[in-house]
Amino acid sequence: ELAKEQGELADLTNFLANELSEVAPSISEAIKQSTPEMQEARDALKANSPINDRRENALPKETAALEKLDEARNALIEKISESEAIAEVPSEKIKALEDLLENVKEIKEKEEELQASTKEAENNNNTEELQEKSAIKQSLKEKLQKPRHRLANKNYLKLQPH
Repeated sequence: ELAKEQGELADLTNFLANELSEVAPSISEAIKQSTPEMQEARDALKANSPINDRRENALPKETAALEKLDEARNALIEKISESEAIAEVPSEKIKALEDLLENVKEIKEKEEELQASTKEAENNNNTEELQEKSAIKQSLKEKLQKPRHRLANKNYLKLQPH
């Protein structure tokens, strides 16, 4: 289950990076750099080994992915600040960047939740608690799907770069 969630996060991250590629190519590239670690964490989580080994192998990869997402988030904040300083920038472009920043934040939060769930699964081995965590993850996943569909359906970022 955790491996599947990790894979979905990597897919969504890749989707957002592709959406940003026209508006902010350097930020798009920074986001894309987090996906290999996410994939490696997924592979570690689905390995056929004791949970302690899976956790020890996945956590460093998850942490590295979080650091890269945080760097991309900071770059996106800077890009938004620069855009706001330019009067000719259409407000819908700024809004699109702000929306993507919010999506990056949500991905980072979800990644942190997955990291905590991985630790908790190892520490507690509590099925009931793991089911509760799974419900929380599902709720977060649904929140991430709405903006993703909005972006995809409206060609949200097909704006001319300044």
